[in-house]
Amino acid sequence: MTTQLGPAQIPTGHGFRMTYVVAVFAAVVGLLLTLAIPRAGTAARHAGHQASRPADAPATAGNH
Repeated sequence: MTTQLGPAQIPTGHGFRMTYVVAVFAAVVGLLLTLAIPRAGTAARHAGHQASRPADAPATAGNH
């Protein structure tokens, strides 16, 4: 995906487009992986709410 320009080889238009396609793909994969990571403290807060509820209390949506 290069062309000769005098003594140097330079990328063609197709080479530049492919570079941008690969970069966008890598950015999207990185974003998806970032979104898949659980937030810090979410499990701890949830566990803390479970522990603070009395043992005989029903598990309802309002007891967060």
